[in-house]
Amino acid sequence: MDNAQEIFNQRINASLIENKRVKLGIVNRFEKAVNDCGMVSDNDRVLIPIGNNADSVLLALLFRRLKGTGGIDFEPVFVSENDIKVRPDSRFTADYAAFLGVPAPEEAGIPAIVAAARNRGCNKAALCDHYSDRVVTAPKETVPGEPALQLIRPMRLVRKEDIEFWNSFTGLNLPLAD
Repeated sequence: MDNAQEIFNQRINASLIENKRVKLGIVNRFEKAVNDCGMVSDNDRVLIPIGNNADSVLLALLFRRLKGTGGIDFEPVFVSENDIKVRPDSRFTADYAAFLGVPAPEEAGIPAIVAAARNRGCNKAALCDHYSDRVVTAPKETVPGEPALQLIRPMRLVRKEDIEFWNSFTGLNLPLAD
């Protein structure tokens, strides 16, 4: 990793703990949703889909942070979102997978997050729905026909404006999820 990439990675990591707006508006609200709604427990395998958008990259970073500091013994499983076409020249493949310290997802175009979770033995799948999507943001729900799988929405208290601020502050400047 070159020096510029290392500085970039440090800035993104620092943004989650050193910037007051990010800490209060994103990290604390993420942790509150996870803890208050019991979204993640010991021994869970949580699928975290990552796409080329700010919401999902932030979700992955928050789960990586939770794994390291949250006191919950769970396994995050990172995969590409079902609508991402991972190409060798993709910014996602080159930058974000390396930054997250995970291998680049091999499955572009999986038909559904549910199938990806089932195929990996995950009992939960995290979605990046945020407060502005609240119409559809029940904290967690069981997937019909998959009683052992729950969809969780740990960013349900995070506001779109705070995600936009973080995206700009870090210099990622990725599009937001639809």
